[in-house]
Amino acid sequence: MAIIYTYPKAKSLEANDRFIISKMDQEGNPTKVVSAQDLATFIGPLTVSGVSGTGTTNKVTKWTDGPNSVLGDSSITDTGLVGGVEVEPAPGIKWTFAPGSTFSFNNGGAPSNTFEFKTANDGYYDPNFRFTGTLAVDRSSQAIGASLDVGASGNPIPAAWFRNGVVISNNPSGVQVDNTSVVIGAGNNDIVSGADNCLTVGNNNQILSNSDHSVAFGLGNTISNSAAASLVVGQGNVLDGTGLGAGTTARSFILGLNNTLTGSFASFIAGGSNTVTTEQNAMVLGYDNTLNGVDNVYAIGENNTLADATANGVFMIGNGITGQDGNMVVGYRNDTAGYPATDYALGLGNTKLVLSVGSVTNSNAIIITEGGVNRGGGTAQEPRIVMPSIINFNFTGDVDAANNGIPIGGIYHNSGELRIRIA
Repeated sequence: MAIIYTYPKAKSLEANDRFIISKMDQEGNPTKVVSAQDLATFIGPLTVSGVSGTGTTNKVTKWTDGPNSVLGDSSITDTGLVGGVEVEPAPGIKWTFAPGSTFSFNNGGAPSNTFEFKTANDGYYDPNFRFTGTLAVDRSSQAIGASLDVGASGNPIPAAWFRNGVVISNNPSGVQVDNTSVVIGAGNNDIVSGADNCLTVGNNNQILSNSDHSVAFGLGNTISNSAAASLVVGQGNVLDGTGLGAGTTARSFILGLNNTLTGSFASFIAGGSNTVTTEQNAMVLGYDNTLNGVDNVYAIGENNTLADATANGVFMIGNGITGQDGNMVVGYRNDTAGYPATDYALGLGNTKLVLSVGSVTNSNAIIITEGGVNRGGGTAQEPRIVMPSIINFNFTGDVDAANNGIPIGGIYHNSGELRIRIA
């Protein structure tokens, strides 16, 4: 038996056209017009065909009792989105294939553990892998007390390899890190760029431009311009390799607040507001020292100054000292204008050691000049001891000296004759 739908006229279909349903005999001839009720009665048993069961909207059905033709719900749901499928193998556990996620898994429970492979921007990840809950890697149990638990304690191999930059922080802003370097801390404006194998801990620290293998701890510190293999600890310190010779790295250390070290290697700065520009081997301990020079520049104290870019072997211990090439000063201030004028031909060389006592114009207590070198055409320079203040201590004897403040054991003179007060 066949059902043939015929149209009364040979023309194209229109919206208000009606159909006539006819029942045909075996030769294909219409025998009678079939009403809608007759058609429903005829088709009904064919549609049911002995199948029973109910369905749920958007659920893919399955045979729940095949031999008895019973249909029920499967664990697969059409999400209503193009290409969207959701599988629920058990109550509360959902595997989702949907636009925006290649795959997502939720095992249910509280808190929910989910992970997603993102294939489009959802405003937070673009595109990426996302996991919520706890994750255990190379562990025999689920992570407890931490979001990520990696590595077994008895496993001799590394727990993880990180071949690019790593940031350990809480929603940092303005962070840039590369070349197997690590940023730990607040992370705001922390930048490690163009420098390999570096570490910053704190906030707003920057290691830049070939300053490899360096470390910055604290706040707002900067290591840059090939200042490699260096360490900066504190706040607002700048270690700048500008001026270093080709192939030279800083290998220097700064500790403290607002110190600046430029163009120097193998140097150590500790304290605050020190500014040092020297080629190598500078050591500064203290506050507000400003030093230039070539090599072996040392200052311990406060407000000491060296302004000679060619100076070498300068030592300043004290406050307010002005350094000179090859010169050591101990005390409080010094008067460089009061150093004895050199006379190389007579063996009077450069001032080497000064003990100073404090006033700007009358501060040099003891001066020792150089020895052991030849100058002025080969003349040997002999050390001289100069006591600039002794000329003012001209007394007739010990009583007169005592009355003028010369202590027992003190030196004075009587018309050029040197004496020691003994009573």
